[in-house]
Amino acid sequence: MKMWIFLLLLTSAVSLLAQVSDPLAGKKYAVTLYLGKEHDSKQALAFENGNMTFSEAEKYGFTPDTYKWKQKNDSTFTFLSISKSAKNGSMTWEGKVINDHIEGTCIWTRKVENPVNYTFKGSRIDE
Repeated sequence: MKMWIFLLLLTSAVSLLAQVSDPLAGKKYAVTLYLGKEHDSKQALAFENGNMTFSEAEKYGFTPDTYKWKQKNDSTFTFLSISKSAKNGSMTWEGKVINDHIEGTCIWTRKVENPVNYTFKGSRIDE
């Protein structure tokens, strides 16, 4: 009898863990990138099927790549994604989402130039 209760509790715990869903899944954010304090460009960050991409990714040869996220509290979580391009190096996107607002850094590392360090800020886009 004790074994059945243990298995029932274990099954319930596993079921609850499986229900923890990705808070970024299916969301899109309009962001402005800055070099220092100067406006550089605008991008849209999209989180779909466990991958993150940005609006000009294809133009520069970047493909959607996986991201990791971590819950900080009820309304705040962080994420990290590294996008790669055969021609244009890698872009490391690291950020924080608080409710519908997003901010963070993007480091673009290329073979022939020094890394470019961006900051970004933006908000969620409802489509």
